[in-house]
Amino acid sequence: MVKVLVFFALIALSVNVQNTFCSIDDSSAVSLKKAMDAYRNDDFKTAIEYFTAYLNVATMHDEVYYLRGNSYLQLKMYDKAMSDFDKAVQLGYKNYKLFMSMAQYYKDKNSPSEAIKYYKKAAEIDNSSVEPYVEIGYIYYNQGKNDEASEYFKKALQLNPGYPELNFSVGITSYEQAQYDEALEHFKTAYFLDTSKIKYAYYISKTLFKLTDSVEAVRYLKNIIVNDSSYAPAFYELAEYYSKVKKYDTAVIFYNKVLKKPGSEVSVTQIYRKRSEIYLILGLDSLAIKDIDMAIFLNPGDTISYFRKAVYNYRVGLDSQAYLDADKVLRLDPNFSAAHSMKGMINFRRDKFLDAETEFDKALMFNPKDSIALFGKGLIFMEKDDYQGAFNYFNDCLKVATKYAAAYENRGICYFNMGKYKQATYDFEKAIKYDPSLDSKLRPFMVK
Repeated sequence: MVKVLVFFALIALSVNVQNTFCSIDDSSAVSLKKAMDAYRNDDFKTAIEYFTAYLNVATMHDEVYYLRGNSYLQLKMYDKAMSDFDKAVQLGYKNYKLFMSMAQYYKDKNSPSEAIKYYKKAAEIDNSSVEPYVEIGYIYYNQGKNDEASEYFKKALQLNPGYPELNFSVGITSYEQAQYDEALEHFKTAYFLDTSKIKYAYYISKTLFKLTDSVEAVRYLKNIIVNDSSYAPAFYELAEYYSKVKKYDTAVIFYNKVLKKPGSEVSVTQIYRKRSEIYLILGLDSLAIKDIDMAIFLNPGDTISYFRKAVYNYRVGLDSQAYLDADKVLRLDPNFSAAHSMKGMINFRRDKFLDAETEFDKALMFNPKDSIALFGKGLIFMEKDDYQGAFNYFNDCLKVATKYAAAYENRGICYFNMGKYKQATYDFEKAIKYDPSLDSKLRPFMVK
């Protein structure tokens, strides 16, 4: 570690030492001189010995407590250093590097409020220094306090507008506050100042997607790949984009590229899950299950992969296996509402209506907007011929899942049984719109 006290401060201390000689005995003066000589020569162990001898007499010399504390700091004796720093502060000593050292100590000790306090004290002494504001910004950012983080990053940026990483940091806080135009401006500035940082271009592309400029976003991503063919996040974003626009074969190609060189920036487990979803859409069930099993192998605690497997088994009629998969999810996470909904639907198919309702109620306790649980509760009320009660649940379901064909179908049946045929027809039309296979089933019950 670089010695904290700079040369001019040593000169100033020498003046203070000369003044102090008048009020201390010769032996103490000799101790202080020897301490200073050792300190200047980076012999911190000897410096501590003589500073201690001096402070046994001159107990109120604030600057010497700081010097001994800094000597302890150089020897990585952090608790003793902080004790001396605290004493120096209590005696009224103020020094930028003292406060920065104290702030760093508390930051390393995971005491963010104390670290912020001393970074602020350092900034009060030297308000032209960028570092305290940056450090405060990072602490707030790591606490999820984006407003406060942005405030301090912007203070630092005012002092050094040409610092790329500061522009990037302001961009990140703006991005996470959904202030995408401002984020884009700062990401582009950071990239203009330092085109070697690929993450700047990557965040430009992410922000452009948020601003619905997918053409320009894709252009940035492809340019990243040209410059660094191992940058996995760029391949991942391209895979996500092509999946969203239903170019599934292309999406698979980019997911494959991510898996070849995943790096530390992406979750391999998540990539296998994502690719499995596309395989299912493409009708490649065996490949999809293989990917889900690989995700579970890589992360045995991956509740999402177990649940995806449960959904697949439910869809192909393997209810017993789906039930076991859902149970596995709930052993890992008892609050996983969708797994309760899954068990509820399986119990309903088995005509175990009380068990089904119990599971739906558990799901809604953990997630009142669980669309499957709301749909399932509607089915339970229909079994009781309580069409108004069923209608209420289907209605709530459609507030959450606005394109849920089965919910429109069953709300339409409720309307029909309550004699509201026009409303029923409207819901049947909606159901057919989102699931054309329902046409022949529902068309006979629709009024013109």
